[in-house]
Amino acid sequence: MNKDPLVGTVINEKYRIEALIGEGGMGKVFRVIHLELNKPFALKLMQFDIATSSTKNLSRFKREASTLAKLSHPNIVSITDFGVLETSQLPYIIMEYIEGITLRKLLKLKGTLTESQAINITKQLCLALHEAHSQGIIHRDLKPENIIIRELEDNQFLVRIVDFGIAKLMKGDGISKGDESSEGSPGTLRYCSPEQFFKQPINTRADIFSLCLIFYEILTGEVPTVMLGQFKSLIEMRPGVTPKLSDIIAKGLEPLPSDRLESAIILKKELDNIEQANLFEELKEKVKPKPITPLKLPPLPNEKFKPDVFINNITHNPKTPWKTYLAIVLIIVSFMGIIGGYKLYQVFYISNQMTSPLPTMITFKEDTFFMGSDEGDEFSKPSHRVHLKSFQISKDLITNGQYADFVKLGFYSPPSHWNGDKPPQDILEKPITNISWNDAQAYCKWLSKQTGQTYRLPLESEWEYIARTNANSSIRQIAENYFEWTNSEFYIYEGSTVTIPETLRRVPTAILRGKDKSLQQSPITYRMWETKLYLEPSLSFRVAKSLDN
Repeated sequence: MNKDPLVGTVINEKYRIEALIGEGGMGKVFRVIHLELNKPFALKLMQFDIATSSTKNLSRFKREASTLAKLSHPNIVSITDFGVLETSQLPYIIMEYIEGITLRKLLKLKGTLTESQAINITKQLCLALHEAHSQGIIHRDLKPENIIIRELEDNQFLVRIVDFGIAKLMKGDGISKGDESSEGSPGTLRYCSPEQFFKQPINTRADIFSLCLIFYEILTGEVPTVMLGQFKSLIEMRPGVTPKLSDIIAKGLEPLPSDRLESAIILKKELDNIEQANLFEELKEKVKPKPITPLKLPPLPNEKFKPDVFINNITHNPKTPWKTYLAIVLIIVSFMGIIGGYKLYQVFYISNQMTSPLPTMITFKEDTFFMGSDEGDEFSKPSHRVHLKSFQISKDLITNGQYADFVKLGFYSPPSHWNGDKPPQDILEKPITNISWNDAQAYCKWLSKQTGQTYRLPLESEWEYIARTNANSSIRQIAENYFEWTNSEFYIYEGSTVTIPETLRRVPTAILRGKDKSLQQSPITYRMWETKLYLEPSLSFRVAKSLDN
């Protein structure tokens, strides 16, 4: 790649530009070195000139760059800094520098990928898009060039989206009100949705459309021309693929947004179901008893058997034919084979043996305390008296090892950062993270079924009570380094003067509690809420049980 005039220059006395590593319609991407940290980063220089644009555009760029910088997910490359070049007044953003190759290059090298690999990649992209959509951000330019792949062991991949350069911020979701970013830019035409192409209003389903185009391409090597009319179904292009995949992709490529899959997380759940069904079939094949080959015995001498004779009034029965013995032996061996096959089936598939200990529960007796605060966060007001019935709560957050039992025995999909069905050995005893409220609820139901006891998530009031009295209760990791899901949906305290935000009236949300380092708020009373599909690298959960009084 030709040397760029900016190579060798220092940006804002902080970043030295080392090399031009990419160029596209929205700008250039350079490899830079942070002078103090001596660490590589990627700098994307945007093409539009703020100096010739309005102050409104500059304000919008800063606001949206700040919003994008808040995206924190294992499958999204983080933005760490942003600014404007002093010389040209061109805006730039600083991102993580990721080793790997683009999905475009991977497809050029391999042509197409296996069904398992395609599903694995698409599921990771679903999680990344879900994180962005939960923050009110639509990507609008998803394509193989914007996806970085790192190949792992066992033919699996780590996937990360690297470019939110023309991302659109949704109105009315507490992210950006008023202006929209890059409204006139439709993205890459080959991968954009019909509504983008015709510059119609868009929502998160525009990203679902682009993702399904990429999914189709990974499996067939071609991008379907949806907007030109008919295109061949996935099952026609790749015979032998799971038929359900063809239906899912067709649903995601519907011309009307309202006819498509509703969200990225629903697409992921559909793929989870296919993976689990395929795993079930593989396990059935592994434990299927092999047919028993009859034993070949040498022929016996041709001997005639004599009829019964009576000697001294004693009857002598004839000898039992050898074929009868052989039949009995074969029946016994067949029966043992069936029993052995069933035992293997139990070991490999339906074993209900848990390998991790049950959560250690701490008991709290019935009590009354003051919840909330009259100072600080408006949603924590007012302080009010709450009566709690006796309950138990787990001493620790649920660990990766405990959740691994759920994944294995409950046939549930693992979190994305495991990169497989089992967690890495070094995090087995650490709290499980990247878990949605729905995932946590599913774990509680499974644990209840396994033990015969009724587990649930803690109530918000129970969590705050423990956080206030933790010095005497030895509950670990509470109000420290993790957020935790509670069993409570968002509500306004009685006596509060605030109004429920409009978005919370439309979308079911659940309360999560914990410590947010970016906010100067009390971790004991500060209330947060997210959709029940929200994922976060520091978001975990613990379990609780009600006690009869």
